[in-house]
Parts: sequence; structure tokens; C-alpha cells
Amino acid sequence: MTAVDDGRLAGGALVGGALAGGALVGGRLVERRLGPVGEIPPGEGRAYPVDGLMVAVFRLTTGALRAVSAVCPHAGGPLADGLIDAEVVICPLHQHVFELATGCSRSGQPPLRTYPVRQDPDGIVWVSLAQAGDDAGGP
Repeated sequence: MTAVDDGRLAGGALVGGALAGGALVGGRLVERRLGPVGEIPPGEGRAYPVDGLMVAVFRLTTGALRAVSAVCPHAGGPLADGLIDAEVVICPLHQHVFELATGCSRSGQPPLRTYPVRQDPDGIVWVSLAQAGDDAGGP
């Protein structure tokens, strides 16, 4: 576990992601190691269990990474199996559309939680989550 920010984060996006549906105020983000970026083919996603949550990480065809909650809020669809482009993921069950950068729905569903994600120089994917007890809420 590596602390990446013990400052205040409110109302804004982070590089590589954002915290949708709320802000982290007075808390900390901690990084979790997910694995080699090579596990995620370009243009696809993979789901990872992280601290009791399921996080879907998508590797865009540009190589950029995005991370959102892995479960569709509509009916629990596996978003890591959804189709993506540079901006959105489409749930494979009912085709609800969510923006990868913000988690906002384009089809009237509650937003997804988004997470800062990065690849280190060794090709390892890291995702940041609010430390337990520091989450300000959200989906």
C-alpha cells in the first residue's frame, strides 16, 4: 500500500480518472497493485477485486487506462466485458452507456464510481481508492 495523496481532493478530476458522485475531503487515497498491463489487451477491460470492491480497468487503444466500478448499476452487468471506445463503455446486458473518464451515464442510469489508475515504468497497473473510512460517499 502506498499513499499517493493525503491532501484534500474536492470537486475535480484526477489525472487518469476521477472520483465520481462525490469528493474525497480530508482523506487519503491509497494505491493497490493490480498486475501487468499486458493482462489487458488494447481496447478491452478486465475486472479486479480490490479491497472488497470490483474495479474494471480498461486499456484504450491509445494505451491510456481508465478504471470504473465493474458492476453496472442497472442490473449488475459485468462492465469489464462491455464494448469500449475512447470515451465510453457499453454494458453487455442492456447496453447502458457510461463515460469512462467521469462515470456519468449517457442512458439515464446512476453514475459509476471512477478511480485514478496508472501504469508504472515496469508496466504494472495501479489503482487508487479512498482509504477505508475516508470515502465521502458516492455510488
